[in-house]
Amino acid sequence: MPRAPKNLVPRINPVVIRSFYARLPKAGAADYYVLEKGQHAIHWCCLRVKRTQIQIGLRKGQSWYSIAVVPQDVGVEDLETLRDACRTKSRELEDEEAEPTLKEGRRTTWETAWSTFREYYTKRRLPSGSARTLDFYDYLFKTHILPLYGPMTLAAFAALPASRIEVIPEIIAARVREARPHYSGRHTGNHALHAMRMVWERCRRLGWIARDPFLDVGELPTQKVDVYLEDSDLAALGAALRNLEKEARTASEVTRQVPSLNALLALRITLYTGCRHVEELLRGKLSWLRLDYGVTRIEVPQAKGQRHGKSGRFIYLGPDALRCLNEIRRPPGCDDLVPGRTPGTQMNRLTEPWERLMLEARKLLDATSSGQPSAIRSARIVGYRGEERIQLFGGTQRIPVKATRHTLRTILARAGVSPDHARQLLGHQAAYLGDRVYLHEHGASLCEAAAKAEAFIRRLMGDSESSVLHFQQERRRKG
Repeated sequence: MPRAPKNLVPRINPVVIRSFYARLPKAGAADYYVLEKGQHAIHWCCLRVKRTQIQIGLRKGQSWYSIAVVPQDVGVEDLETLRDACRTKSRELEDEEAEPTLKEGRRTTWETAWSTFREYYTKRRLPSGSARTLDFYDYLFKTHILPLYGPMTLAAFAALPASRIEVIPEIIAARVREARPHYSGRHTGNHALHAMRMVWERCRRLGWIARDPFLDVGELPTQKVDVYLEDSDLAALGAALRNLEKEARTASEVTRQVPSLNALLALRITLYTGCRHVEELLRGKLSWLRLDYGVTRIEVPQAKGQRHGKSGRFIYLGPDALRCLNEIRRPPGCDDLVPGRTPGTQMNRLTEPWERLMLEARKLLDATSSGQPSAIRSARIVGYRGEERIQLFGGTQRIPVKATRHTLRTILARAGVSPDHARQLLGHQAAYLGDRVYLHEHGASLCEAAAKAEAFIRRLMGDSESSVLHFQQERRRKG
């Protein structure tokens, strides 16, 4: 066991280092310590004089925390840098002495912290939350955060300069751009920052860390996409959609040259209903489709903004939306509303079919000399050239699939749908799933409002069949 320090110096300096290099222990002799003891001394800072070298570090009780080996010809600036490292370590030990849980911050890595938080989220929050949210957090950590900071301890991360922490969102955005050059990656960078803050805040509540390095880190500026399609856009989209559907019905089910018929039918449903296409359609189950009470609807068990208390909402369907759902090809025993190309999988997004549809609509718009306003003419559209995904039209406006929801919001009043019914159709003021009395009283009128909106959109798209007439005939037939 090392002996207690017998040598005291008021301050460790290069002269002290050289003097003790002249008194290194001989063979068989034990190491000894030189303690800094003076007005400007650092708590627990001392030298450990060994047979061949001198180390600088901290000695707290019988524990030795080595900082670095001090060379014999060390300069003043280099030695002060080592003393500053000792000062930082001394403060850490003092904090841990006052709060023993802070030791976990020195031991816990980002990888361990995420694993601990994931276990907590699964047990405490997942029953009332969304499994897709957890899947998204998994993606952020496994793809971006852990490759950058996984082995780093929380204490080491907190000690990073503010300039290195502030650029984390931009670093992750750059990783996204490297993999997908046509995306800015800003949204992913902001989501990753939010996920890291969430895990860090739980570690702070557990007492593993005291400092919050994310306190002054701002999010990257992003462009809010709140665009809607004009009448000329819907006319071009309708013509392009009919052409692609005709190709898809004759093409092989496994070909990727043409968007699958299932994807095109899902886009039609999205255009008719303005539903949140990922949460409420692509992740939907066939068991959600209900035809009882004389009301054709999809019952979404968990809707955005309604995951606590009165959860879920109804999506009311017009006759052509119901036709599209029934026409979607599903393997035997499949319960997915929109299955993927590979059996046993769900379709995870409509981005590529939507961009192909936008491209075909842009070609039709360019072929006409109409001076009508058009959002698609100024849109940024990407596509494929061989296996490479490239930007085909370099407009300033991005038009995502969500634009169909914004478009329906602008069309409902023109279609003769009352404001109260419009809020219900969009889910902004939705009856919760347990309220069956509501379906008896208002379901039929809401289903008729959905059919009116669908018929109006179909007329703008150039479809010949009148959904309202068909809907009214069906209601009269059913009595």
